[in-house]
Amino acid sequence: MKDIIFYHRAYRRASIRGKYLFLEFIFLLLPLLITILFLYPEITFLINRFAKSILLSSLPTADIEIIRKSYMFSSVYILGLNGKYPSVMLSFSLFLFSLLSISLTPMTKIPRPIVAWVIFVSSINLISSIFFVLSPSIFPYDIENFSEFYIKTEVSIWLFVPILMGTTLLFIPSNILVRFSIVALTLLYSVVFGTLRYAVFLYILKKFSYIFMPLLFFAFGPLMDFTYMVGIYSLYCSIIARKRNNRAEIGVWRWS
Repeated sequence: MKDIIFYHRAYRRASIRGKYLFLEFIFLLLPLLITILFLYPEITFLINRFAKSILLSSLPTADIEIIRKSYMFSSVYILGLNGKYPSVMLSFSLFLFSLLSISLTPMTKIPRPIVAWVIFVSSINLISSIFFVLSPSIFPYDIENFSEFYIKTEVSIWLFVPILMGTTLLFIPSNILVRFSIVALTLLYSVVFGTLRYAVFLYILKKFSYIFMPLLFFAFGPLMDFTYMVGIYSLYCSIIARKRNNRAEIGVWRWS
């Protein structure tokens, strides 16, 4: 049986000693989790102060308030501001556009994954537009509710990032400090991306209407966080695999 494989890496695995895996897992996990647990109230306050400044620069007449809400062991901060319901014309126009997108997109030569994504997004808009055409007054959420749910979801994701990334990177044959840096950079990206997305979401809801709230959350909310986590992990694994692909060291890669 051949021990060393130089090119294709199918059916092979990295030979990793499991003696220090638990200590490495603690090193990858605990520092970032403790940091988030102690600092998430301050982080959410800074996020909302940033979002408020962005909104006031674009919507100077908006009445915006930073509100404190209890969450887990402490509290989080959210934005409270008034939104508006869509007009009948906007709801009906979105309904027609979504229906046409669902009907016509599969007939085009667009790649199938993009077609599936367009149908997914259009279906959310279609349901939302039907609701606001029939009974907009009973829509149960406002911007404050959306802000609270978004911020609490983001804090949960920040706690989940070290666990997910730390567990998956634990078995990658590379320096532990590099792996810790990857987890920390992923967490930092999550905070920055979540902040910018939060400001954009609130601007859309304030400037246009509540009709886009389901689309923003279900299509561009937590789903997008898993996308960049998988992307960062895949990119790092590809880099490690390329570096080790031509190494003629016994024990680096072995047959599965």
